[in-house]
Amino acid sequence: MMNKTVEKKFEELCTIMTDEKLRYMYDVEFEGLCERIGASPERMENILYERFGMSGDELLEALINGNMQIK
Repeated sequence: MMNKTVEKKFEELCTIMTDEKLRYMYDVEFEGLCERIGASPERMENILYERFGMSGDELLEALINGNMQIK
């Protein structure tokens, strides 16, 4: 189980990653998004692997390319 701070950071990351405006941005990097919200890229990566079986970069690419949606 995640502590509340990590859970909150993960929720923030998911909100940013699913923002439709992201699809129109260039040079978006997973690590940069994590740093933007003050989260550990390694910790967020681990959670994404647990939940989606994908790395942060893979998930971000799928979202940007429209190959995946998170609801």
